Amino acid sequence: MDILIVAGGTGSIALQTGLKELIPHCKITVLTNLYDDGKSTGYCRKVMNILGPSDLRKNQYIQWKNKKVIDKRIEYIFETRFNNLTKLLAHKIIKNCNFDEYTTEIFTKSIDLFFKNAPHEVLNDFNLINIIYSGLFQILGYYETIYFMKDFLQIEDDVVLNSCENRTLAAITKNMKWIIGEANIADYNNAEDYIEDICMRKNSSDTSIPFLDKNAEEAIEKADLIIFSSGSQWSLITIYKTLGFSDAIDRSKAKKIMIMNNTDDTDMTGRDASFIIEKINKYVINFKRDFTIFFNLNAYNLMSDDSNIGVKKYTAFMGYIDGKHHPYSLAYNILKFYYNINFDEDDILMMDFDDTLFSRNTIDKKISIENMEIFNKISARIKSYIVSGNSYDTIKNKISSIFGVNLELAKFTLYCDGGLVEYKNNKITNIHKKYLIPIKLIDTIKKKIQNDLKEEVKFIYKGKDTTGKNLMCLSITGLDNEYRHLLYSYLTNYLLKNYKNLYITEAGKSTIDIYKKNHDKSKIFEMLNFKNKNIIYIGDELESGNDKIIATKVNQAIKVDNVYDTNVLLRLIYNEC
Repeated sequence: MDILIVAGGTGSIALQTGLKELIPHCKITVLTNLYDDGKSTGYCRKVMNILGPSDLRKNQYIQWKNKKVIDKRIEYIFETRFNNLTKLLAHKIIKNCNFDEYTTEIFTKSIDLFFKNAPHEVLNDFNLINIIYSGLFQILGYYETIYFMKDFLQIEDDVVLNSCENRTLAAITKNMKWIIGEANIADYNNAEDYIEDICMRKNSSDTSIPFLDKNAEEAIEKADLIIFSSGSQWSLITIYKTLGFSDAIDRSKAKKIMIMNNTDDTDMTGRDASFIIEKINKYVINFKRDFTIFFNLNAYNLMSDDSNIGVKKYTAFMGYIDGKHHPYSLAYNILKFYYNINFDEDDILMMDFDDTLFSRNTIDKKISIENMEIFNKISARIKSYIVSGNSYDTIKNKISSIFGVNLELAKFTLYCDGGLVEYKNNKITNIHKKYLIPIKLIDTIKKKIQNDLKEEVKFIYKGKDTTGKNLMCLSITGLDNEYRHLLYSYLTNYLLKNYKNLYITEAGKSTIDIYKKNHDKSKIFEMLNFKNKNIIYIGDELESGNDKIIATKVNQAIKVDNVYDTNVLLRLIYNEC
């Protein structure tokens, strides 16, 4: 899952931490601005004539921390604010960290460049890593710095910027008073003469607005979920005002949510949730229509749900820790909303097997086994089915170590061999007779393939009925891509000419299946009485493959990209059912 978080420096820490705890394999991209000008960052901006490094530093550091690795050197240079900091001391600190030669060299050059520009030789309450980022900005440029530090920290997640133009924030109040600089805006704290608007300017007379950076635009386009984070709202609004941002958000097909603050920050003292929503709606096209606002039931009154706001709402208890959301509670509710997880005891859960519940890749065996164990626990609470095109023997071989040699410990119902054959205790207990193919006919096709193509391939007869004269499917497996395409083309023409009641399909990564015409997994509903039942189907090929049709026949179809997505879903479902 690709998640885009629009955030500042600290407002999304709980959000990022919670998401990585629940779905460690998701890809998070943070879209932020670099207009901060407080403390050591403000000094860096002044002497180096650059954007502020602090919010980039904070986001990349939390991305590193969420990896759960330990490196005291990185913690030291990112977290320590130094006193009596000189160029000589900075050199010594980096040398003692014993980073690789290239990193040490470029960090040292960044420090040299900074102190060449800095009028003071001794700095107090100063963040050394801000100095390094500042030097890198001038040596490499903004995005090359992002990439370099991403490689240094060995993080997979990204940070993109609303703009690389060096601008300063300026806010105007209700009484037309100007407040210059993000630090002053963040600390304004005036409920009477509150801030009404904000701008990003190159100089005191500038009225222009920057254009959205192309990297940010691309991140918006590829996102599956877009989250407007809680945090300092006036700083976030500068991102929403960036030219092209609103259009990019409007074009996106992602689900979109906004996390309402837990309390009124000092940049919006006395302002309530409706004020924030109306300000965002002014700059983001269709914000009220497209976004769901997350209200925390633990929040301060001003930030609580107001029934007159006129937006889509999601309300839940999401914790309150020093004004911040609880990471797990926030992320859990976001994922519950994203997947629309709401289960009743009468609901039906159906799942694909390959690369949904159980990976074809042996490297993912541990998470696959965990998926099966959670799925079995769910099956003890609600009716649950595996509906798979794969053969019974293949599935049994993968999961018998968990559920016994005859899968006697399984609490779910297994339909396989094309999805229309039910197995219990190693025996066929239900089969869709309408889609059976005579074995004599299959033998003829098999012989034709062997005689004409002269290739060694493996044939699997799936779903033989009790007479032994019919089967559900012929699978041809162990094919490489090139040969599979060749065989598919050959068989398509052959079946069209000779057996128009049969059809062929490519399945999985290396298989071709031959079925009776109109056979698909959705025909299971002709075998089972699910009238007036709410059916949820989970699979990895909803847009194509053998999940496509069944996905259109259920009340809710949820697409997963891999077994790790499934693991998150199963844990959510288990908590809800």
